[in-house]
Amino acid sequence: AFPHAIEPQYPGALETIVDITACWDDDKLFANRDAIVSLSRSCSRCHEYCCRYLGAAASLAGDTYRIALECLNSQKLAGYCKRLIERELKPVREGGGRERIRVFSAVTNEGVVAFTDSIKQLGQRLYLINDEYGAVSRVVLQTLRTAALAAGYDILCGYCPLSPFEKLEYLFIPETGAGFVTSNHFHDFSLLLDPYRIVNYKRFTDMEQLREKRKRLNFNKKAAAQMIAQAQGLIQDAKILHDDLEAYYVQATDFEKVETLTQSVLRRIDALCAR
Repeated sequence: AFPHAIEPQYPGALETIVDITACWDDDKLFANRDAIVSLSRSCSRCHEYCCRYLGAAASLAGDTYRIALECLNSQKLAGYCKRLIERELKPVREGGGRERIRVFSAVTNEGVVAFTDSIKQLGQRLYLINDEYGAVSRVVLQTLRTAALAAGYDILCGYCPLSPFEKLEYLFIPETGAGFVTSNHFHDFSLLLDPYRIVNYKRFTDMEQLREKRKRLNFNKKAAAQMIAQAQGLIQDAKILHDDLEAYYVQATDFEKVETLTQSVLRRIDALCAR
């Protein structure tokens, strides 16, 4: 892909700008400027509309979560979380642990993709939380996250691509080998993983109360799936536009210059490592 600039925070001291644009034929790019501008704008619009559809899906999923949250048996769930913490999270050090964020699922041009291989590698002992509505899993994982950090464990967390700042769906504790994964109709792991234990949301939910809301829940589920499908289509369109745009930059790039620049950067890295 053509290069994307990242502004250095400490230029020259800790970061160095590698200017690939010096390897371009500006005349060729200028000659194709109308097509490049048109493709770039069209690609940006696809991404913009995609984000709107995903935002709509997130709003529907959030409504479903709030409905399910009202149907929780909070006392029973709190008791389960307490026992789980006592079993899995013995204090190991003072000062608290550290959290790192990883991506374990994403909405792509091929639909919702989950990185099952990474999940298997990180969780030798997996707890699979089957939760269609997101209330039980969110409470369990947030409770475990807080407890793990307080106990001094370093953890890996993965958030829902629709709510990447608040809806925790994956939690791994490498030091113990334990992993906690949410499974639902968007990313169903029931046949893909061999869990150590399965936690079903129905165990902590007033199902009669939840059934009273089934019309709204079914609407949210169907509409959210449609929004995600629209987003997927827009990502597919953006990919095609991006490939067409990239072709202009490939034609205008002197790859011998790129190789010379690459070797220069590698020599500098070797020199710095030898100090």
